[in-house]
Amino acid sequence: MNQSDTNEASAHDNDRIDLIRSSIEQLQQDLFLAKSEIKTAIRDVAINQNYFSDIFLKLRGDLSEFNERLHVIELRQQQQNSST
Repeated sequence: MNQSDTNEASAHDNDRIDLIRSSIEQLQQDLFLAKSEIKTAIRDVAINQNYFSDIFLKLRGDLSEFNERLHVIELRQQQQNSST
């Protein structure tokens, strides 16, 4: 192998190294973006979980109140039926 071949091989190796470094940098950027998207998704899930929890508690309270009113109506009907 002569000096020209060695220089050409060295230049080719340097190009490969630059390509590998560039690929690694791109992968690091992609990984950073993916982590950010995952964090955003986790935050969104937490917000939605709180929202649905609040709705559930309100619905539970409304159903409990409805049940109490229904119970009062049933008691009145029973009292009216027993008095007649």
